[in-house]
Formats: sequence, structure tokens, C-alpha cells
Amino acid sequence: MQHNNYKRYTGKNLAMSIAAITALNASPAFSQALEEVIVTAQKRAESLHEVPMSISVVSEDMMAVAGIETLDDVQALVPSLNIYSAVNPAYASISVRGVGTGASDPTLEPSVGVFIDGVFMPRSVFGLSQLVDVERIEVLMGPQGTLYGKNTNAGVISVTTKGMPTELEGSAELTGGNYSLWSGKASVGGLITDDLGYRFGAIIRQRDGTMKHELTGDDDFNDIDE
Repeated sequence: MQHNNYKRYTGKNLAMSIAAITALNASPAFSQALEEVIVTAQKRAESLHEVPMSISVVSEDMMAVAGIETLDDVQALVPSLNIYSAVNPAYASISVRGVGTGASDPTLEPSVGVFIDGVFMPRSVFGLSQLVDVERIEVLMGPQGTLYGKNTNAGVISVTTKGMPTELEGSAELTGGNYSLWSGKASVGGLITDDLGYRFGAIIRQRDGTMKHELTGDDDFNDIDE
């Protein structure tokens, strides 16, 4: 008798579960499809799911939510990316999956190539600047010499800015923080003709130093004025 009661109770739960799943599937809130992500990792526009390589994509919305202001901040969203900053920007280095060029000698060519709109930055420091009007950032992991040439033995960071606007648009952003940090960002774009448009962007960022010199009393060490 106990065995039969157990079977009837399980069947009842199963029927209730099937009814609940059917109701969820019929609800409009659960019928939304995943948004397709378009990348240009292989020098052509294609869906992220069709790219046969390991790649991480940071979209414009993700950067806005996470407060990404520089390429250095992107490593917070891409665990395999490490950017080692220094007081002198020339000594900065980038590694992907732990592979990269050491920062001890700024004359060494990088192992992670930085591209902005398809243009190679001969030194990684040239790409570690403020980001404005950026559409997406693609981090390609592993050797990419076939498509991107030399200096990409460890990977590629490809920054794609926004294209020509379809109408007049603009944005402005003001940020403040401790150590007298403040930054302003603004951009505007529009159409001149059907085939010609423009974009202008500007960033200002300032912050006091985070360290104080014990002998001179100056607190401008490691400050920001860009």
C-alpha cells in the first residue's frame, strides 16, 4: 500500500510540473530570443556563434553599465586579459591567458596586438587611452598571425568605434570620485549628406595623486591630467 501511494503522489507532481512548464513557455516574457552579436574578428561581419576561435566581446551597453572608461578597465570583464600599468605608460604591457611581452623593456615589440578600427598600434601604450564613441571591443585569444600579421602571438584586442550616424545624435557624461577625481565625456555626430557624416568626441579626466612624497610633501605622484 505504501508503494502504491508513493506512485500516485509522484504522478501528481509530474502532472503539475508539466502544466507549470507549459504555462511558462506560453508566457510572452519567456519567448524572447537571444540577441545576435555581430563581430569582425575574421575581417568580415559575422555572427559571434559562427566564429571558429576563442573570443570575448564587450559591447557598448556592457561598457556603460560597468563604467569602462579606458582599455585598461576592460580586463575586469575579460578574465583572460591582463594589462599591467606603470607610472610611465611606455612600460605598460598586455598579456592574454598569461602570455605576453614583459614590461621591463619598452623597446620590445608586443605579443598582443592592439587594433583600433583595423589600424595596428605599434606600441600597446598608444591603445591604452580613453574610450569614446566605441561600439564594441573584441579580445581574440591565441595566435592570430594569419589574419593580423606579426605582434599577435598571444592574441588581439580589436576596438571598433561607431560608424557614420543615421541622424543627429549626441551624448554627455560627467563623473566624480575621491581624490578630487572628475571626468567629462561628450560626443556629437550627424549627417552632412546621404553618404557623408561626422563624429566629434572629447574626454577630460583629472585626479590628484594617490601617494604623497614624504620629503617634499607633494601629493601629485601618480596623478591624472588627460
